[in-house]
Amino acid sequence: MGELSMGVGSEGAHIVKTFSCYFLGAQVRVRYERSGDEEAIWIANVVLDGRVRSIDGAAALQTPCAQSDVTRSVLRGLEWVRKSDASL
Repeated sequence: MGELSMGVGSEGAHIVKTFSCYFLGAQVRVRYERSGDEEAIWIANVVLDGRVRSIDGAAALQTPCAQSDVTRSVLRGLEWVRKSDASL
């Protein structure tokens, strides 16, 4: 996992963390930033069925490991996109 500083505001440096996970065998690249102690906002990019997909969302932070909470949220979002695409 890497970290990228996104700038400094009145509340200090904003850190965007990055990591990869897998969904249906495809590598998903995820970037997220904590939004306070209880939430993180994220963007995920993946190639599914030959199409580049980019989705975003927010994850409630319920465990000490923000990356685990974000991963679960991303995978739920990708599953929803896959099911939506299949119904078209």
